[in-house]
Amino acid sequence: MDFSIPQDGSTRFIYVLPLKTNEALVEYTLFSKELLDDISYEDGIKAYLNRKGITNFSILRKEKGAIPMTAYPFSYHNSSNLMQIGTNGGWTKASTGYTFYNCSKKTLALRAALKQGSNLKTFDERT
Repeated sequence: MDFSIPQDGSTRFIYVLPLKTNEALVEYTLFSKELLDDISYEDGIKAYLNRKGITNFSILRKEKGAIPMTAYPFSYHNSSNLMQIGTNGGWTKASTGYTFYNCSKKTLALRAALKQGSNLKTFDERT
C-alpha cells in the first residue's frame, strides 16, 4: 500500500499486485463517502505509474467496485431459508475491506450449520 499519492482530503493509496514479470494489477483506493468519477481513478493510476518511471504500459482490463466499510447488521435481511453471504452478507471486515478470509471461515461454519438443519435466521454471524 503506497500512500505517497495526493490525499486530496481523504485517505488514498495505490497498490500493485504483480501477476507476471510484465503484468500487474494496479488499484487506486480511497476511503470516502463519495466515489470519484471513473476518469479520476484512471488518471490517478497513470500519474502514479509515471512518477515511478513506468511510461510504456497498456491497460488490459478495468474493474470498478465499492466495498461497504460498515458495521451494519446485514443479517437483519436473512430469513429461515435465505441468507446473504460475502460482502452482501456483511462478511467484509469493516476496518480493512478484506473479505476472503472471513468468507472462508464463515462458509465452513455455515456448511456445518446447514448439515445440522440450522435455521439460517439464527446462524451465528460472529463465527
